[in-house]
Amino acid sequence: MKCPNCGIETDDTFCATCGTQVVVRSTTVDASEPELARWRLRVGASLTDFLAMFVPLIVLKVLFGTVYGSAVYIVFFGVYLVGQWFVFDGQSLGNRMVQTQILDADSGGRISLRQSIWRYVYLEVWLLIDVFAIGVNSPVLISVAVIYLVVNFLFPLGDKRNQTIHDKLARTIVVVKPPHVAT
Repeated sequence: MKCPNCGIETDDTFCATCGTQVVVRSTTVDASEPELARWRLRVGASLTDFLAMFVPLIVLKVLFGTVYGSAVYIVFFGVYLVGQWFVFDGQSLGNRMVQTQILDADSGGRISLRQSIWRYVYLEVWLLIDVFAIGVNSPVLISVAVIYLVVNFLFPLGDKRNQTIHDKLARTIVVVKPPHVAT
């Protein structure tokens, strides 16, 4: 195995040259690519965020009705998610709970405010279609919204980088956040 730090071949757990740990959980450490978050972790983060916003959704629908309440909720939930993704280094409350992080797919670095906004827009396409469909009473559009939701939700199961449609469009990946190491 090669040391991820200095590139020296070694069969030990630690590199004899630089001391870097080479083997973790019986696999080679690849410093260039973080560990992608598995589907169940992503679902856990999404459910946590949804549950955190469920009461505000009900309150808004009671106050404003189904269509207007949903529209206000889209904005409210967007401010919640985009703000957290951008301010808390790619982590919403749900991401922090399951120890995952959203990163730029190209650089592996922090996502930009623009990526945060577009990721949310692409994430909520189904809800935007659904709210419009309810407003105009269109079962066809409601079906399109549900199909998008299901396909987007299941997309990581067949994708090599575990990306959803909204990840691909916003050029983001979700990774397991490495534990903080005190120095």
